[in-house]
Amino acid sequence: MQALHRHGPLVGRILIALIFVLSGFSKIGAFAATSGYIASKGLPVPDLVTILTIVVELGGGLLIMVGYRARLAAAALFLLPWQQLSCFMISGQQAQTWRKTR
Repeated sequence: MQALHRHGPLVGRILIALIFVLSGFSKIGAFAATSGYIASKGLPVPDLVTILTIVVELGGGLLIMVGYRARLAAAALFLLPWQQLSCFMISGQQAQTWRKTR
Protein backbone atom coordinates (compact mmCIF):
# COMPACT_ATOMS: atom_id res chain seq x y z
CA MET A 1 0.00 0.00 0.00
CA GLN A 2 2.84 2.34 0.80
CA ALA A 3 4.40 1.66 -2.62
CA LEU A 4 1.15 2.71 -4.30
CA HIS A 5 1.13 6.03 -2.44
CA ARG A 6 4.78 6.51 -3.21
CA HIS A 7 4.93 5.53 -6.90
CA GLY A 8 1.29 5.86 -7.95
CA PRO A 9 1.35 9.56 -8.88
CA LEU A 10 4.49 9.07 -11.00
CA VAL A 11 3.03 6.09 -12.84
CA GLY A 12 -0.23 7.97 -13.36
CA ARG A 13 1.55 11.03 -14.76
CA ILE A 14 3.59 8.90 -17.13
CA LEU A 15 0.55 6.99 -18.41
CA ILE A 16 -1.54 10.12 -18.94
CA ALA A 17 1.34 12.00 -20.57
CA LEU A 18 2.05 9.05 -22.85
CA ILE A 19 -1.29 9.60 -24.59
CA PHE A 20 -0.30 13.14 -25.60
CA VAL A 21 3.31 12.34 -26.44
CA LEU A 22 2.31 9.47 -28.74
CA SER A 23 -0.34 11.65 -30.35
CA GLY A 24 2.23 14.38 -30.98
CA PHE A 25 4.67 11.91 -32.54
CA SER A 26 1.93 10.47 -34.76
CA LYS A 27 1.16 13.98 -36.01
CA ILE A 28 4.84 14.44 -36.85
CA GLY A 29 4.85 11.15 -38.75
CA ALA A 30 1.75 12.09 -40.72
CA PHE A 31 2.28 15.84 -40.91
CA ALA A 32 0.89 16.22 -44.43
CA ALA A 33 -2.18 14.14 -43.65
CA THR A 34 -2.88 16.05 -40.42
CA SER A 35 -2.39 19.38 -42.13
CA GLY A 36 -4.57 18.27 -45.04
CA TYR A 37 -7.35 17.25 -42.68
CA ILE A 38 -7.21 20.61 -40.94
CA ALA A 39 -7.27 22.37 -44.32
CA SER A 40 -10.26 20.29 -45.43
CA LYS A 41 -12.21 21.72 -42.51
CA GLY A 42 -11.58 25.23 -43.77
CA LEU A 43 -9.19 26.45 -41.10
CA PRO A 44 -6.67 29.05 -42.19
CA VAL A 45 -2.92 28.29 -42.05
CA PRO A 46 -3.26 24.54 -41.46
CA ASP A 47 0.51 24.02 -41.30
CA LEU A 48 0.82 26.50 -38.45
CA VAL A 49 -2.10 24.94 -36.58
CA THR A 50 -0.52 21.50 -37.00
CA ILE A 51 2.84 22.75 -35.70
CA LEU A 52 1.24 24.44 -32.69
CA THR A 53 -0.75 21.31 -31.92
CA ILE A 54 2.40 19.18 -32.06
CA VAL A 55 4.28 21.60 -29.80
CA VAL A 56 1.50 21.69 -27.22
CA GLU A 57 0.96 17.91 -27.24
CA LEU A 58 4.64 16.98 -27.08
CA GLY A 59 5.69 19.80 -24.78
CA GLY A 60 2.72 19.45 -22.46
CA GLY A 61 3.00 15.68 -22.36
CA LEU A 62 6.69 15.77 -21.54
CA LEU A 63 6.20 18.45 -18.89
CA ILE A 64 3.49 16.37 -17.22
CA MET A 65 5.67 13.28 -17.45
CA VAL A 66 8.59 14.87 -15.62
CA GLY A 67 6.35 16.84 -13.28
CA TYR A 68 7.67 20.29 -14.16
CA ARG A 69 4.87 22.87 -14.27
CA ALA A 70 2.45 19.98 -14.60
CA ARG A 71 -0.63 22.05 -13.78
CA LEU A 72 0.19 24.64 -16.44
CA ALA A 73 0.87 21.89 -18.99
CA ALA A 74 -2.37 20.13 -18.07
CA ALA A 75 -4.29 23.38 -18.51
CA ALA A 76 -2.76 23.86 -21.96
CA LEU A 77 -3.64 20.29 -22.94
CA PHE A 78 -7.16 20.78 -21.60
CA LEU A 79 -7.68 24.05 -23.47
CA LEU A 80 -6.21 22.86 -26.79
CA PRO A 81 -9.26 20.80 -27.86
CA TRP A 82 -11.63 23.62 -26.86
CA GLN A 83 -9.64 26.10 -28.93
CA GLN A 84 -9.60 23.75 -31.91
CA LEU A 85 -13.29 23.00 -31.57
CA SER A 86 -14.16 26.69 -31.52
CA CYS A 87 -12.02 27.26 -34.63
CA PHE A 88 -13.80 24.42 -36.43
CA MET A 89 -17.19 25.84 -35.44
CA ILE A 90 -16.30 29.40 -36.47
CA SER A 91 -14.80 28.33 -39.79
CA GLY A 92 -17.81 26.08 -40.46
CA GLN A 93 -20.22 28.95 -39.83
CA GLN A 94 -18.20 31.23 -42.09
CA ALA A 95 -18.17 28.61 -44.83
CA GLN A 96 -21.95 28.20 -44.59
CA THR A 97 -22.44 31.96 -44.74
CA TRP A 98 -20.15 32.18 -47.75
CA ARG A 99 -22.05 29.39 -49.56
CA LYS A 100 -25.39 31.12 -48.93
CA THR A 101 -24.18 34.40 -50.40
CA ARG A 102 -23.05 32.80 -53.67
